[in-house]
Amino acid sequence: MKKALSILLSAALGISAMSASVYAESNVSAQSSSAPLVLFGDSITEGYGLSSSEYNYGEICADYLGWESVNYAVSGDRTADLYTLLTEDAAAAQSAANAEVIVISIGGNDVMCGFMKYVLEYAAGKDLLVEGKTAADIPEYPTASDLEVLLDQTKLETYLTTNMSEASAFASGLKKALVGTSSDPTGCVQTEAVPTTIQIIEKLTALNPDADIILQTVYQPIQFSQEYWNSKFGTGAAYENMAFATNLIRNIFVQTMDTYSEELYALVDSHGIKIADVYAEFTSVEKQSKTEQGYAYYFTNLQTSGDSRDIHPNQKGHLAIAAAVIEQIGELHDTYSTDLIRTLYDNLEDKAEYPTLALETYNLVIGSDIPIATTTTTSTTTTTSTTTVTTTTTTSTTTTTSTTTTTAATTTSTTASTSTTTATSSTSTSASTSTTTTTTTDVTTTTTAVTTTTTSATTTISPYYDFELTYDNNHLTVYPGETAELPLYNEGEGKFTSWKSGEVPEGVSVQLINVDDGLNYTLEITADYSAQPGNYSLNLRFYNRYKSQEIAVTLEILVPETTTTTTTTTASETTTTTTTTTDVQDPDIPGALPLGDVNNDGAVNALDASEVLTAYASNATGNGLGLTDEQAEAADVNKDGKVDALDASDILGYYAYIATGGTGSIEEFMKKED
Repeated sequence: MKKALSILLSAALGISAMSASVYAESNVSAQSSSAPLVLFGDSITEGYGLSSSEYNYGEICADYLGWESVNYAVSGDRTADLYTLLTEDAAAAQSAANAEVIVISIGGNDVMCGFMKYVLEYAAGKDLLVEGKTAADIPEYPTASDLEVLLDQTKLETYLTTNMSEASAFASGLKKALVGTSSDPTGCVQTEAVPTTIQIIEKLTALNPDADIILQTVYQPIQFSQEYWNSKFGTGAAYENMAFATNLIRNIFVQTMDTYSEELYALVDSHGIKIADVYAEFTSVEKQSKTEQGYAYYFTNLQTSGDSRDIHPNQKGHLAIAAAVIEQIGELHDTYSTDLIRTLYDNLEDKAEYPTLALETYNLVIGSDIPIATTTTTSTTTTTSTTTVTTTTTTSTTTTTSTTTTTAATTTSTTASTSTTTATSSTSTSASTSTTTTTTTDVTTTTTAVTTTTTSATTTISPYYDFELTYDNNHLTVYPGETAELPLYNEGEGKFTSWKSGEVPEGVSVQLINVDDGLNYTLEITADYSAQPGNYSLNLRFYNRYKSQEIAVTLEILVPETTTTTTTTTASETTTTTTTTTDVQDPDIPGALPLGDVNNDGAVNALDASEVLTAYASNATGNGLGLTDEQAEAADVNKDGKVDALDASDILGYYAYIATGGTGSIEEFMKKED
């Protein structure tokens, strides 16, 4: 566990490299202020980490379009810095005013700044800063340099890896600092990054209302290949430790970037911008999980930069970003092998491993996969054949002329009269009137070539990722312990890449299942036994690169009726009241939940251990377990009447046992352990 959490914490701290400690001044004064393509951003747009022979995505886009471009990106900039640039730098404002397309990649440093501030404040509260440093030394907006100077990373890692409940509390606090909670969304994403991004968009729109503004989503960087993890941890119990550590750190960044992307997609409707979904391109999976994290490792230097864990895009990453941006610009055309975008891809040594979703976008913009809906072809074919027959003794000349018009298959004709054929292949022979004495016949044939004229009309299908979801009925009724399903039908040409549910009542879970490769979906809404009866409105929002769609669902949660019978006996002055209430617990499952399955997902695994540790940490700080009675009973796997780290350890031990070929229930496993 210590090794696993240490490397994950190191990776999490390493993402502060996005706030590159080497700041670059904007170097655009000598460039044209009338370039049609203008880029603003941070170290990603600047091309931090690329070699002198490599190209950032702005250069790839400019080459593809044949446009001049100007790049105002500055490593380390937050959204506030970009807004200041637009309001105080006249050259930057003028370039934006003259642009046809404005591309923005910003916000990653806002997240990193929130991350670093939380880590430093947490460390200050636990006396884990370097000797002589206190909370008073923490700046309002810490940089990577501040983290290096103030934090004693060894102390922090030791503290967290030797205290499992503190590790869980650390993770919970980090999530709140970045995106808050559903009832209190006051993380740095909602309070700083998104509001300032809106100000940037409104400023650019005021400067240039005719320009297309393309905003990039921020990718989730902590995605490792399975081979990499196996090389670090192997399998079995070590793998489970890794999975547990991953859920403490990586899932926070999944939730953060999911929320961030949803907030940015909402600006498509409200502010008329376009989204280049770099997050979706780098992840390239529909839904991240423990075993299918995504492909950020392929597009960054995360696994190849040693202990620095640099998550900046490599050349493959800039290629993928360029394709996503070009797709949104929409000036698509077939490219040549000499074009930069093709050359960079062709030179990749591991192009066979290029993730599927990103490869689809790349193929689209280079022209190898542009879909064609309808093709109409008109063909006209004319064939002329002349045959001359000559005899030796008595000379007689027969001239045969055949004119054939073909609108179907090939026709072969030898005639002494005129014939017209419109069908499949046929042979026709007839004689003309002649006086002939024949000894020897020589035949000379002259045939003119076939001339074909073809005219084609092509119609292109609707946008590559257009979609339209419909459903039969938006009213769902569910009883506790049961699941209601809402089928969704995608009537568009593509698929959506993400979705967001509205406020969900306590005890209710909402899950979207892809039934048929982007065409049909099922929305599953499950109420557990803690769900309160009533009617609820869920507003579900779906997103892709081109559009968003919202649907409203009315959810009704019912419980069996309670009946009360009252009997009054007047003679004896005795009143008896009997109340009969239908039990809403599942009678077939003691305590409603199987032992160890705290999150009620049908499996006992590291996620349940994480739930137990979170509850233990909450209880230890005086806030209660935060579990229902049924969850608490399921969590107490050692049956000692407490929910604590020992239960989490037993759950992890059982999951590791199953993962290495063991069989049997957790009850049987616990008996063996005893």
